[in-house]
Amino acid sequence: MKSILTETDRLVIKEFDESMAQAVHELSVDENNRRFQPDEVFETVEDARQAIVYLSANYGNVDAPQVYPVILKEKRCNIGHVELVPIGAGEWEIGYHIGEAFTRKGYASEAVKAFLPVMMKQFGLDYVMGICAAENVASRGVMEKCGFVKEYEDNAMYHGELRPTCRYRFTPKTEEHAMNKAIKIENHRFTPEEYIDFLKRTDLGSQYPKERFEERIPKLLVNVSVSLAAFDENGKIVGALLGLTDFAYWLYVTDLGVDRDYTHQGIGRALMKTAHEIAGGEKDIAVYLIANENAVPFYQKLGMKFSDDVMQYNHIEWTEFTVE
Repeated sequence: MKSILTETDRLVIKEFDESMAQAVHELSVDENNRRFQPDEVFETVEDARQAIVYLSANYGNVDAPQVYPVILKEKRCNIGHVELVPIGAGEWEIGYHIGEAFTRKGYASEAVKAFLPVMMKQFGLDYVMGICAAENVASRGVMEKCGFVKEYEDNAMYHGELRPTCRYRFTPKTEEHAMNKAIKIENHRFTPEEYIDFLKRTDLGSQYPKERFEERIPKLLVNVSVSLAAFDENGKIVGALLGLTDFAYWLYVTDLGVDRDYTHQGIGRALMKTAHEIAGGEKDIAVYLIANENAVPFYQKLGMKFSDDVMQYNHIEWTEFTVE
């Protein structure tokens, strides 16, 4: 059996495999799916199989839809799917479909409630959007049962047509989604030894050139004007932010990293917020940084955008390596 994402008393949500192509085809061509999700209709089994191949290859990809079949335990059959779809600027939209033969039994809301916390933790999301045609009363009901709050209802482009549309937002209110209260953010001057040890436990360990690494790291740690560490309950350093600021107009974040065992817990966001406050607050201080492409969605969620007015002069030697 393919990897199980999560399950409830009645349902299993797991990864797709090609053996599900027939069921995906049959579920996709029902009347409601054609009416409200025309871009998810697969007219042939082969169309469904090709879609499954694509979706299976993109699990974990922040630029691709994350779609999982919903399996009814009692009958061991695929009754629909639930999904998160990236819609730009770091936002994701919930999606779901339960075949007509299985509707009005609460399966959709049960699947969404189980699916959301797992996926939001995996991708470090603070909220998820829900968008549907205003006339889709059933879909609106599912979102409202799952805690989505309607932001507006008005005419908008929906699947290529201007039509009455509802936009919802889901924001968790549980402490589980917030940063662990045992994590503490403090001003901290790192020693070279402890910072290098930290780099080994994060993706920051490959952002420096090999040239004179051992000589230059101590200079960095001594001269940055903002130096923050996140400590767990045992005093272990699990996050770090280093930055330069004039405390009047700007803050340049040179380093921001989180221990791989502590990601998706709000630590990076808390470090950025604390650094911004230390530098002078968002009304006075503009923040700049160079983002690794894998971190771009995270920074976009913080409201950061690409800038066209930054110039550089760079003639340094740069041999790539990873701190190990």
